[in-house]
Amino acid sequence: MFPIFQKVLIVGVGQLGASIGRNLLSHRLAREVIGIGRRSSNLREAIRHKAIHRMGTPTAALEIIGGEI
Repeated sequence: MFPIFQKVLIVGVGQLGASIGRNLLSHRLAREVIGIGRRSSNLREAIRHKAIHRMGTPTAALEIIGGEI
């Protein structure tokens, strides 16, 4: 089964965001999951628990999706 999503951005990787990321990855529904947040400690923890592949800041999210505001 191929992933349904190529790239998923999760804004906020607390309990809810990390749970969504883990499920996307464990069920192979997304090729890449990127966590966006203000606290790098939460983002690093999400990577450690395999909830996201990589992390970024809100400004980086705009660059990833091509947004302007």
